[in-house]
Amino acid sequence: MIEFLNQYWPNLAGTVTGGIILSALFFLLKERLFSLPQVTGVWEVQLITEKTEYNPFNGLKLWYQVTLIQNVTTFSGIGELDRECSREGTRFYIKNGRRPVEIQGTIEKRLTKPDLIHILWSEMGSERRFSNAFTLNVSGSKTSGGLWGRYTSTAAKSTGHSSWKRIT
Repeated sequence: MIEFLNQYWPNLAGTVTGGIILSALFFLLKERLFSLPQVTGVWEVQLITEKTEYNPFNGLKLWYQVTLIQNVTTFSGIGELDRECSREGTRFYIKNGRRPVEIQGTIEKRLTKPDLIHILWSEMGSERRFSNAFTLNVSGSKTSGGLWGRYTSTAAKSTGHSSWKRIT
């Protein structure tokens, strides 16, 4: 019996050690390299208009508060316009003055580049419904970081920069 243990113990110990190391490696790869960004939560969204066909929108800054719910690589949400800063000053939207937003999005998992967040939202403007399309990058942690990127809007054919800060 002792001879049997002496003969096979090094192989058994090596196999168990190798199994533990491989399990740890697969866990780290799954959690760090292959994990998806988590977008569920409440966000403050800022849009800065950089180019538009309607001159008063140039330099316009808009802030929204949105809530997102994620289901693996897709998500949806709702939100509303909170405030704006234009050449005429800052305007806060309260109660009935807030414009509702409906949001649909997908997460594009990329192995060799940062993951991308694609968002399409629909908003009822003061005169008509319009849409914004976003392509965003994750900044910082995939679970608690922010989002930043570009947007294109059908409102006066506007384009600009967008940043998303997680509130909760």
